[in-house]
Amino acid sequence: MIGKKYYKPIVSICKECGKEFQLSPEEQSYFDSKRFVLPKRCKECRELRKTARKVLESEEKARLEEKNKEIQQKQAEADEKELGKILESIPFPQIQFNSLTIDNPLHTLVVLGNGFDIMHGVKSSYWDFQKTLGKNNSLRFNLETYLNTNDLWSNLEESLGKLQYTMFLNRDNIDMWLDDFDAYDPDAQAADYFAAVETAISPAFEIPHVLNRRISKWVKTLSVESESKPFSMLHGDYRVLCFNYTEFIEVLYGAKANNICYIHGCRRSRKPGKPDKLILGHRPDVEAGEWNKVEMKSFKFKDPYKKYIMDTAFETAARETAWYDDATTKNCSDIINQNMWFFNGLSDVEKVFVFGHSLSEVDYSYFKEISRKCNAEWYIGFHSLGDIKRLLSFVDNLELRKVTVFRT
Repeated sequence: MIGKKYYKPIVSICKECGKEFQLSPEEQSYFDSKRFVLPKRCKECRELRKTARKVLESEEKARLEEKNKEIQQKQAEADEKELGKILESIPFPQIQFNSLTIDNPLHTLVVLGNGFDIMHGVKSSYWDFQKTLGKNNSLRFNLETYLNTNDLWSNLEESLGKLQYTMFLNRDNIDMWLDDFDAYDPDAQAADYFAAVETAISPAFEIPHVLNRRISKWVKTLSVESESKPFSMLHGDYRVLCFNYTEFIEVLYGAKANNICYIHGCRRSRKPGKPDKLILGHRPDVEAGEWNKVEMKSFKFKDPYKKYIMDTAFETAARETAWYDDATTKNCSDIINQNMWFFNGLSDVEKVFVFGHSLSEVDYSYFKEISRKCNAEWYIGFHSLGDIKRLLSFVDNLELRKVTVFRT
């Protein structure tokens, strides 16, 4: 048995200033416990080096931030230049945002996206949501680890359709969890088997369950942080198709609740005692590419019983994992049918104003339904280069003819 180590004070010469300094037994014990080499400089010189290092780190951080600003500025200038060229070539009229008017509210439909909330200082982007999760949050880990995307927080809904099934739905992973839960043991309980399978494919369950719960809590905290009301044209009995979970169109501009369709739900319960389900998801069939990568071949085992357990577990895992796509797919046709009371009332709409909507493909079905119900003029807003590119694709896809664009 190794006895307890005792320390005696040590006197050393500082290699920096040449003065003697003493290391106490407590200091020696601390450095040993951390497996650090005993210091060769006195405490004063160590502090000076620490301060100098912090100054250098701060200067390096400032230098990198300045460099990033320069890169971003150059990119912004390049984007603005490209945007200018596109605007010169588009075949439909352009007007100023502040010149927009709603002459006949009764025959007007207003479509709102998240850009509307952001223009009122609401921190409602998915980048803002990410900041509420913290660096070590398990949901954030699962999203950033298992989704095969480079623009997760810019396009969360579409990213949900890119779950990398092969990272956990593979026989090595399932074999490991079966072994850990002793599910190969002939005397194992069914609970052990199912626990192993559920643990192996846990990302497919945890992402939709936890994400929906966290989103619902987060949107309840959102508030307007700007006193500006840039949409002065909004007045009267106009109708609203709102893609936001918030009710700010009512609070800020007095829109009437019975004229609004919160197509993906509203954080404020519209039925006493029954909160809306907030809908979040990707287009149908987006995940097919990732699912097709799953290797379905049988695992090799000498023991026929273990092979049977593995094959059965893999089939169970694959069947249960398929639930993920159902849970994260936005079934627009069903949502439209549930809100047909609103769409059927659009036949008299003469003008459609689109404010702050990204025009993502996942929502095309709703816009196509509007286009089928009425022969209206479309006024569509954009903010950036990416917006105008999506706008052009949107107009082409819906084959819209009467279009006017404006920049917000």
